[in-house]
Amino acid sequence: PVPRSLRTMGAGLQETSAELSNGQTLRVTASFGIAPLDPELSVRDSIRNADRSMYAAKEAGRNQVRVWKKP
Repeated sequence: PVPRSLRTMGAGLQETSAELSNGQTLRVTASFGIAPLDPELSVRDSIRNADRSMYAAKEAGRNQVRVWKKP
């Protein structure tokens, strides 16, 4: 399950927009990938797992959160 704090942060970003000097408004989207620090893995491998989760979130569409699960 996705931690509540990440769901809250993602919901806040979905409501964010930026107005450009030319009057155009851009909506902000964000996808997150998270992975726990596993004492059996190096920090580098844990970061790699978070990165894989992030790309899975991006492939799933905008404003997604994916959590790494051991295969």
